[in-house]
Amino acid sequence: MYALISAASTVAVVSLQIQIAASVKKLCDFWTSVKEALEDVHAIATDFELLSTVLADIVSEAEHVEPIPQ
Repeated sequence: MYALISAASTVAVVSLQIQIAASVKKLCDFWTSVKEALEDVHAIATDFELLSTVLADIVSEAEHVEPIPQ
């Protein structure tokens, strides 16, 4: 009887360890994806800053050019 209880207890502990290991793996994967997303967001922000500078330069140049007479 005690052997059966001991075996069941061991199975429960092993099952819990497997679930914890899977949860930790999921957490690590999630953290890695968040860090990658932050890098992507930073790259997009840099691109928007560059685009803003280019558009400001275009507007500045357009203000200094006289219209072509028709």
